Amino acid sequence: MKRVLALASCLALAGCAQEPGELEETTWEVVAVYVDPSTPGGVTPDAAGRAIVAFGPSSVAVQTGCAPLQARAEVSDDYVRLVEIKEGPLIDDCFGGTRTLHTHLTSLLTEGSEFDVRTYGKDAPTELVLTKRTDGVERPSIRLVAQ
Repeated sequence: MKRVLALASCLALAGCAQEPGELEETTWEVVAVYVDPSTPGGVTPDAAGRAIVAFGPSSVAVQTGCAPLQARAEVSDDYVRLVEIKEGPLIDDCFGGTRTLHTHLTSLLTEGSEFDVRTYGKDAPTELVLTKRTDGVERPSIRLVAQ
């Protein structure tokens, strides 16, 4: 009887669980970081494919190409807010375009940062743009593509 009650409780809780959003079902590769309108934002060839992002229901995991970042976050299909961030140690060979990419990402992905999310793709998102919520006219953004 206890097993039946335990199983029923688990099924009831699973029914209340939030469905995964569009962002959570994909690993995203960073292809551009726009921090300054006068500077090109594309990822350089030596850094291509090194920075990835994965969203969970209440977290964001990032590999900047030089270090891991783990953030507690509020995540929805159109909004991300970073609540708490932990940055791991830098790898030894963090230089060149990879170091620049790391620097740009860590300057944007800070505790308390909020981003508007725009997705592109016919049936499922294949491209994503995170635009930082700021008062500025030229808002910084991160462009990602589905891996």
